[in-house]
Amino acid sequence: MKPLSTSIKKRNGFSLLEVLISTILVAMILISSLRLWAELLEKRITSSHELRAAYLAQQVMTRVLSLRFCDAEHPLSMGRETDEIIQDSFLESVDDIDDFIGWSERLDESWTRRADVSYVLPSAPDVEVVDRTSLKKITVTVFFRDRVVTQLVALKGIHS
Repeated sequence: MKPLSTSIKKRNGFSLLEVLISTILVAMILISSLRLWAELLEKRITSSHELRAAYLAQQVMTRVLSLRFCDAEHPLSMGRETDEIIQDSFLESVDDIDDFIGWSERLDESWTRRADVSYVLPSAPDVEVVDRTSLKKITVTVFFRDRVVTQLVALKGIHS
């Protein structure tokens, strides 16, 4: 009878089962890593869009709030007056807040910004009214591919 140690061959390499299990484990780790990377990339793009949208909205809101409450020559009118000429840059050609009623600007194929102005009740600024009041609500909305990314709302009084 042969000794036990000589009858078992010495193993060199891995079995097919070991290779299969290690391949599955590596694939699972790789897939998890790719999913995490994709999520991080998506969050970075979303953050970048939010930052750009905030800048674009603030640019318009700053311009609107720097203007007069109403047109000095046409204090009872709302919107652009017929004698106002639109220059190359709309933001530079306006002279009062309500010139922004219904204003919209497409910046490129993806980005659009919109502004609107309405009278609101001084006692309840969330209630829009048709009649003149001493308070206007300005809303600036920025869209990316027709989806709202950010919206700014401000109030301006007749004496502010």
